[in-house]
Amino acid sequence: MSHTSRKNRKVIVQTLRCVERDLILKVLTLINEAEATANNKFKSESISFEEHSPANAQYLMLFVFAELFDRLHDGDKDVGKIILKMEANRLGIDANLG
Repeated sequence: MSHTSRKNRKVIVQTLRCVERDLILKVLTLINEAEATANNKFKSESISFEEHSPANAQYLMLFVFAELFDRLHDGDKDVGKIILKMEANRLGIDANLG
């Protein structure tokens, strides 16, 4: 791709942004559907919670994040550390991962 023209680079960037946006919207829709499905099951079983359901969107996002993170580093702790350091840098967080 070193000989990619400026026009092609622009198309690539625009395409990736569009695909990424659509992907996130689909994932968020699936998370909301999973939350509703779990909570409907809890309700049908007469299960209630004092504060909030364990099947909430934040938990499900963390679950998806952890699953994808595990697939990304594939058990290689050094790769996992690199990924975490990159994310910490992106967020402006000092991460001493040793």
